[in-house]
Amino acid sequence: MLIVNKKQMDAFSRILLRDFEETTRKRIRKKLPEQSDEINDEAFHKLITDGIAKAESYDIIEKEDIKIYLEYMVYCSPDFDTNKNSAWAPKILKIRNLKGSEKIARMKQEHPIEEKKAEPEFEIVTE
Repeated sequence: MLIVNKKQMDAFSRILLRDFEETTRKRIRKKLPEQSDEINDEAFHKLITDGIAKAESYDIIEKEDIKIYLEYMVYCSPDFDTNKNSAWAPKILKIRNLKGSEKIARMKQEHPIEEKKAEPEFEIVTE
């Protein structure tokens, strides 16, 4: 029988969180370059940490759903869930009988994030 003590479990959790942060930061920088350009790594860490807690408060607990919630924090604003400029967000997030994944699906359907398309590095000229 394998026994894992609390110290080992905490270390494992920190590793998983660090990996989640890194993959999420890279994903957001690629998907939303203009909005994330001026966010340094320290600010990203805070945004992700705060965002995980906010997402969980709305029953958004699946890893992929949390990543999308974080994208909305970068795309709209870190307080998009309470900001008057995104009044649509709490209307979705506070629906009690919706699962977290359903809330994210509704957000994506009703208020999609418009990703910046990568500019080609060269120009195609036809004659």
